Amino acid sequence: MLGTSPHAFALSQATSNSNTGSSTANLPKWSGQWFTTEEDKMSVCITDTGAQVNAGPIWNNDDAKQKCPAIIKQQASTLAPSGKSTAPALSWNKQWRTTTEGKMSVCGTNKGFDIQAGPILNNQDAQEKCNTAIQKYRHLNNPKNTEPSRIERCKLWVELKTQTLSSKKISETSLSQWKRMADISCDRRGFFPSYENYQKRVDTPTCMQTQGCSINTGFSADTAMSMQERCILQTKVQYGLLKQEPDNLKNAWLKTATDGCNKTGQLMGYSAYKRNQKDMAGCNPDVRSDCPSNAPAVSEPITAVTMKAPGSTINDSPETIPTATNPPESTKSTLVFAGYTWQVRAEGSSGPGPNVWDSRNAWVDSNGHLHLKIANRNGQWSSAEIYMSDNQRLGFGTYQWQILGRPDLLPGDVVLGLFNYTRPDVGPDGTNEIDIEFTTWNLNNPEHGNWTVYPAIPVTRVETDNDPRKPWTVYMATQQGEQSTHRFTWLSGSILFESINGFISPSERTGVFKTWRFAPPDATIRIPQKPLPVHMNLWSVEGKAPKNGKEVEVIIKNFSFTPAQ
Repeated sequence: MLGTSPHAFALSQATSNSNTGSSTANLPKWSGQWFTTEEDKMSVCITDTGAQVNAGPIWNNDDAKQKCPAIIKQQASTLAPSGKSTAPALSWNKQWRTTTEGKMSVCGTNKGFDIQAGPILNNQDAQEKCNTAIQKYRHLNNPKNTEPSRIERCKLWVELKTQTLSSKKISETSLSQWKRMADISCDRRGFFPSYENYQKRVDTPTCMQTQGCSINTGFSADTAMSMQERCILQTKVQYGLLKQEPDNLKNAWLKTATDGCNKTGQLMGYSAYKRNQKDMAGCNPDVRSDCPSNAPAVSEPITAVTMKAPGSTINDSPETIPTATNPPESTKSTLVFAGYTWQVRAEGSSGPGPNVWDSRNAWVDSNGHLHLKIANRNGQWSSAEIYMSDNQRLGFGTYQWQILGRPDLLPGDVVLGLFNYTRPDVGPDGTNEIDIEFTTWNLNNPEHGNWTVYPAIPVTRVETDNDPRKPWTVYMATQQGEQSTHRFTWLSGSILFESINGFISPSERTGVFKTWRFAPPDATIRIPQKPLPVHMNLWSVEGKAPKNGKEVEVIIKNFSFTPAQ
């Protein structure tokens, strides 16, 4: 568990003012940061000079405020004169043991506690996995890297506030407008106006057109969260949005996710958990050792809806693309497109959005083209997604899509996503993902193109322009004609995104009208490093009908993957 006090500077300053004598002026002080090394047994307080001092169990930030200053003062004599710790850094002690056969092993450390490292086969395997696990542990428990940003804390509290308000007699329109404004304010300023203050100013026409109305309500002390606390809070937020999901499945996920938060501080999202349960449904225990004895039943798909977008009538010589073709009536769990077998998503209301997902909204026509549709069936709107199965993952290389029509002209409240996505054994939601997206996120801006990279492990997101670690960019996606190619080339140290007019092969570069290269100095942390399944989806930003009330349909001519040389 990792935590910081929002009043760290004030505490440090107060201690400094009280230490006026020369004998105490150079004594180390608590930095306001701490983390847990062994659950319920040992936590560590960090001094203002970086030293780490064992403090026994610490339960929360208030407990840390009491224990850390006292223990640091008590052990000041064991620290070097500069306040730097003289103790060796955390390292592997060359010992390991298996805790769950075929699933989990732990590595011993020179600090006396064990760190999980996944399955270890032998001593040679342990040499690599233990050192990697300890390096990742040191990074995850580095307060400078894991402290949630002000923006992240802001957005989490907006979600919780929205859930609280939604249970009261507040108009859905008013609440939706406030949340939209609050989210924008979080992104741009790191704080949000309270709903009460928003209501006082709701008659101001410029309020919704500006950057959050400039109302700073600040944060209370409990917004400084440990990694585990933040994970549990995210779990609660997501659980509150699963209103249409079956109780047995979402409750099973809640228990699994909460246990994972307490152990690792990493969230397994509901969608990932549900897909994993579906993958396990036909698990053969004679072949796989990880089959669950009583996996929760996966809910039946809810009947959803379809949509139609610009580009449904296109002359793609020498082939003719049918105009606004209807999907097949039968619902299939898989389809074959571009030489790959894809799972077709079919489930109740869930993220992103949340949206309802209907397998009838994704199909391949007689020309071999993929159709994704947001549809309306009997007043029920639904979205589309296909994805590679868990055992079909792609690694470094070039991922390329050819699109018929104009994705740059899609409604602003609709999202076309072309991306790869994390799995539970790779990392939590919010990590290990590379996105090409077309949308304005229902905001009043002209940039339709979005490129985003999510890190290999949880790290604080950099939002400063011109910083090479900033993991996203938006651009004017305006293209020429009805044919375009979009791709990213993923390598260990960089990712190159390209948007191209016309259809070209992966090796060609003619017609490129926009590029962006993401190459942070700490690339192995900020760029995914493990193979991932590919996804494609078409969905509504808020899970509602598009503002124009029309169905949307996108046609993808081809997808290709070229492994890196």
